[in-house]
Amino acid sequence: LFVLIIIFLLGSIFRFYNINFDDLWIDEISTFWISNPSFDVNTSYKNHLSLEQTPYLFNYIVKIFFSFFGYKIELARLIPVLTSIFSILLVAQISRHISKNSEYLLSAFLISFNVFLISYSQELRVYSTQFFFISLSILYFVKINDLKNITNYFLFFLFTLISIILHPFSLILLFSYFTIFILDFNKKEKINFKFIILNIGIFIISAIFYFYHTILSLDIPTWITQPDLKFYSNFYFS
Repeated sequence: LFVLIIIFLLGSIFRFYNINFDDLWIDEISTFWISNPSFDVNTSYKNHLSLEQTPYLFNYIVKIFFSFFGYKIELARLIPVLTSIFSILLVAQISRHISKNSEYLLSAFLISFNVFLISYSQELRVYSTQFFFISLSILYFVKINDLKNITNYFLFFLFTLISIILHPFSLILLFSYFTIFILDFNKKEKINFKFIILNIGIFIISAIFYFYHTILSLDIPTWITQPDLKFYSNFYFS
């Protein structure tokens, strides 16, 4: 416990240290403007659609945060910092459930000292918050395997759906759960049909959500273009 506390405190310090050293960059400015609590939800959402291709949920969470604590640039990065800090404990807990021994200390160490996660924790964008909810989803997926009660099923459903609505990259998580079902089926182990029904429900809700989100996002300008083959060859074998 002492070692875990030291690792957690160091990870927290790295994430808080120089949190506002850099000014907001252009994407963060978009989030800060969209999340202005003086806008009503409809105006805020329209502003979001004028700039963003990702879903609105993260900007709405930031908007609620500003409503309670004040619309200040100094507070803007607290949400990604705090969710990144709590993710250290979540990943350690996931590892503890899986390994049943002290390997969770290594997991906590790797998450705490990961430069990529530290960097994104100081950015007012969705990624750290998404990682937090993905970690919650995986934790309750593991807990379902240990204890099949209604609370674990509900929290698994809730956190997985939030992860997906935060960003479409989280759909990889859902496909991973389906893959685990297929592997279990091939091993002829006992199939958890409640888990399968939950995943199908999440998939249907996600498909409907992203169908309408895609329609609403068609006119949003984007810098993303389809790379040609030369991009990949130069990227790996320049």
